[in-house]
Amino acid sequence: MIENKYFINISGYKKIVTSSCVNISSSLPYQKSLHLNRAVISGSNGPIKLNIPVIKGRNQRTPIGQVQVSFAENWRKDHWKAIVSSYNRSPWFEHYYDVMSSFYKNDFDRLFEWNLESLNIVNSILGVKTACRIIEHPEEGTRLFSGEDHSQTEKVEDFETDKSYLQVFSDRHGFLPDLSVLDLVFCAGPHRAMEYLTGT
Repeated sequence: MIENKYFINISGYKKIVTSSCVNISSSLPYQKSLHLNRAVISGSNGPIKLNIPVIKGRNQRTPIGQVQVSFAENWRKDHWKAIVSSYNRSPWFEHYYDVMSSFYKNDFDRLFEWNLESLNIVNSILGVKTACRIIEHPEEGTRLFSGEDHSQTEKVEDFETDKSYLQVFSDRHGFLPDLSVLDLVFCAGPHRAMEYLTGT
């Protein structure tokens, strides 16, 4: 069972790319520790955490598919502004400006929908045909795949992929591994990104 994350990190997306079919649960309990509402990108001063605010209820075991998004703050504008600021000088950002801009005009009520649409966008850009099945009632004992968050370290060797690619701000803070897959797409382009993800 794969995580349905907001613009998933590279190590998590590799699990999707290298599979013919993945299952995504909409009913397993939402776990704050998995950061399903967080994407990490590279900024001029280091990693930037983009968090989609969720409406917190009393029941901490709310099914993933029912977690609602809060629009009390204009986070869509803030996230888009951060992405533009971080990647407007990257080689491939202009190619996907329109589709990304349209994404942040959505008004989905649930986190699950935001995350699934972010996955659909990345799959479309990279031409990934992996089948994604939404499972409402997974077997008892099923757990989500949880890739470790490597984006807070500057040591490439700590990440399972020892290769690097040229990032926008690598001259300032070196290579930052396992960021959102958006970083790989904007900096490397679809062909190089797929080579990186598949190890070819």
